[in-house]
Amino acid sequence: MSTGLETYLKGIRDRLQGLKEKNQPTPITLSHDSEHLKLEGINKEKKKDSILFSWNEIVGAYAYKLDLYTVDCICIKLELTGGRELSLNEEMIGWHSLIEAFPKYLSGFKKMEDWFMEVASPAFETNLTKLYTKEQNQAR
Repeated sequence: MSTGLETYLKGIRDRLQGLKEKNQPTPITLSHDSEHLKLEGINKEKKKDSILFSWNEIVGAYAYKLDLYTVDCICIKLELTGGRELSLNEEMIGWHSLIEAFPKYLSGFKKMEDWFMEVASPAFETNLTKLYTKEQNQAR
């Protein structure tokens, strides 16, 4: 037989679990081939959605870090043709494969070993770092 306190605490745990499940971010999957980069996930209407663009639409890329209070999250902001922007982060499925692909498909894009520590340290600082600019690399 449970006491009133045990029942009360169980109710709080159940409510917290429900909130946790409700607030879980929808996973985004990153994939690529020699011509395109694709992001897939669930949109606000709870429907499957995707964004597809070609490598040559990327005109700039910057790495930075978000301070999430107890941890940091490494991100890359992509600048695309037409003034569009897109942010990717290390929590997205396919992140590591994409990070390795950037220098392969975009000449002049910095390899991870050349920028990661600059962005990662010191902790809890933004550490904005330019990784790629299309104009700079076309002039070569």
